[in-house]
Amino acid sequence: MFKLYTTLSILLICLLTLDCDNTNEFEQSLPGTWKAYEFTQNGNAVDFDLSRLTFTFDKNGKYTFTSSNLNTKEAGQYHLNGNILYTTDTLIAQRLEKAVKIKKTGVDSIQFLMNAGGIDQKIFLYKSE
Repeated sequence: MFKLYTTLSILLICLLTLDCDNTNEFEQSLPGTWKAYEFTQNGNAVDFDLSRLTFTFDKNGKYTFTSSNLNTKEAGQYHLNGNILYTTDTLIAQRLEKAVKIKKTGVDSIQFLMNAGGIDQKIFLYKSE
């Protein structure tokens, strides 16, 4: 009986330890300002000025996306589920949640992996702040 209690206690401690560490690598590294340096569609580089394409994420689940050369701005809320980033633009009336896959490529660099109408797209970003 003592052996059963010991085994159950160890199992409970292991489960609690795993459950308490439910953060993922992106929850700590995503907050900040990210600037694009490359954009590809189906593996081919798309040639346009990326210098003003910026994503900013704060620790409270808010984000902004601006691209002055594409005349685009988004702002709203985000959340993570593993390596999937979900964003909801609250600047528009029809609020749709978008999802992109994040891939870490370096200490301060990530990729957003997307699919737009069957076209694979990647945005390569570096952390500027």
